[in-house]
Amino acid sequence: MPPKNKPSFGSFRNVDVGTFRGLARNSSVALDATFPRLIERNLPFHQSKNKVHIHHEHSRSDLYRLLKYNWFHVFLRLKTPVSLLILLIIWTSIILVFAGLYMANDRINEGIDCGLGNSADEPMNIYTAFAFSLETCTTVGYGLPGDSNAFFENCPGAKVLIYLQMTISMMFNAFLFSFFFTRLAKSESRAVQVIFSDKIVVRVTERRTIVWQARVYDVDQGHGIVESHVRMYALLKHKDADGHPQLVQLRIVSPNDELGGVLFLNIPTVVTHEMDYYSPLYPSYKDPAARRYRLSSGGLLLREVDSLTGNREEIFCPVCGESYGDFRRLRMHIKYNQMVEKKDEWPLEGSHRELKLEGDKDDEEEDVVPKSPLRPSLEEVKSKLPLQELIVVVEGIDPLTSGTFQALHSYMPEDIEWHARFVPCMTSTRAMKATFVDLEKFHQVECSKEGKSKDGYLFSATEGEESVAPREIYVDIHESKRYAAEKV
Repeated sequence: MPPKNKPSFGSFRNVDVGTFRGLARNSSVALDATFPRLIERNLPFHQSKNKVHIHHEHSRSDLYRLLKYNWFHVFLRLKTPVSLLILLIIWTSIILVFAGLYMANDRINEGIDCGLGNSADEPMNIYTAFAFSLETCTTVGYGLPGDSNAFFENCPGAKVLIYLQMTISMMFNAFLFSFFFTRLAKSESRAVQVIFSDKIVVRVTERRTIVWQARVYDVDQGHGIVESHVRMYALLKHKDADGHPQLVQLRIVSPNDELGGVLFLNIPTVVTHEMDYYSPLYPSYKDPAARRYRLSSGGLLLREVDSLTGNREEIFCPVCGESYGDFRRLRMHIKYNQMVEKKDEWPLEGSHRELKLEGDKDDEEEDVVPKSPLRPSLEEVKSKLPLQELIVVVEGIDPLTSGTFQALHSYMPEDIEWHARFVPCMTSTRAMKATFVDLEKFHQVECSKEGKSKDGYLFSATEGEESVAPREIYVDIHESKRYAAEKV
């Protein structure tokens, strides 16, 4: 017997979905209007120096006390002229300190000829002591002014001082070797050869999805980057509920971030973020029917494409709780159960028969199950864009030095090209048996015209080209059953 006290579908209408998109709670507090660009374009060819422009204020003394535990890396970050000057001052100070110690030792052993002065009665002066300390530090050999004996049998104190200075000198030379090797072999300058497009393009694909695309390329063809991969971050305009700026990661569909977002940068590559329902860039779009049937993300950053391909379930039935990857399968489930419940004479209230499907004769209610979720147009996205700055990070390993480096680039709202796509920049000639990358076309984009497909959805097509958005096919169970009955 069918249950009699099953909850009505109306009880699901006012369910608070909370963090259904996995985003932190937004506040009405926006970032300062003068909020500067984090990654500045301060290199030729519209590139950046891979530095995040953030400065510290207040409590600097506490910070400096903390940084002393990582003094070597802090010292490496100093500018080359400054670091060389500091090293020269330290080396000269060592020579002067030991020169003073040699003079003191010579005066303590008064009357004993150590060979450091002109005679036993004439003490060592500062010039002689400095020259002797310099010879000891650089190990160039001794030219003693008063004696040809360089073993100092009569002056054990001089031997101890020479031993100490030679030890300190060897340690300092080892530090110099490590410092200069690290400075010369650092891989962060390799990031300059990874170039990014000047603009980021936003367009509607033929699948009726909105994509954000940036182009990246490694100009070093002789030594390609090893294990290069890419990430995207978005700095949002509004702070979270606690007043903190929101820097959130964007999911990437090409290259697939679930496979590591691996790139082959020897050819220009387009990095694509699909702005779906879970994207932090997705505007607050009124689609109550589609939103009501979605499962909560639980605070995770998800992708709709994963549910469309069957990797996870996203849409649930409010009657029985079954979950599906898209609305097409949910509608198939509802139609089938409506037939079963009608045959078994289940009560209407609380059953699948209470659900209304888009396309039915009485589908004017708010609670209809849509064929597919509504999508905002590019104009709506542009007017409600929550983006302050979009940051692209490319990481890889330099094959020459085996060092890891990062290449940073960012895009502000004024760097966005709407209804556009990148101009092809690769050509090949059979006569020369070579492939060329036109760097002049690397930054070029071509604008598109906005049109409508036959089913009414917006799409973008390049000027002079015809493009038709493919119509999504929905399986009608009634038609399928009738076709099967006719075949029988």
